Amino acid sequence: MIDIIYRYDDSDKLTAVEVLGHSYGEGKGKDIYCAAVSFMTQFMEFVLLRNKVLFDLKKTDGEFVLKLKGALSSDQRYLFDEVKEYMLEFAREYPQKVSFKEVRKNGTQEGRW
Repeated sequence: MIDIIYRYDDSDKLTAVEVLGHSYGEGKGKDIYCAAVSFMTQFMEFVLLRNKVLFDLKKTDGEFVLKLKGALSSDQRYLFDEVKEYMLEFAREYPQKVSFKEVRKNGTQEGRW
């Protein structure tokens, strides 16, 4: 299962995006679930690097943990929100392979799918 977690602070500011696990689909290089999610995480990283937004990133096999250090501009936030909606739809379409949730700093969770 690929778990996608968006984390927010008390003011509803995005602080981190975590993508953990594997879908165990068709095997390395053929897994459409992993490929789709991987593309979106790479897109997020690209947007941050191109716009010189400060962040920490841990990438290993089955783990992508992006922690924002700086604030996103409204345009960057829009792109991240669109990626979030794509990932949410993907989790809805393939619930046996992908889960999605949002977590607030106060501990509330929205297991939207």
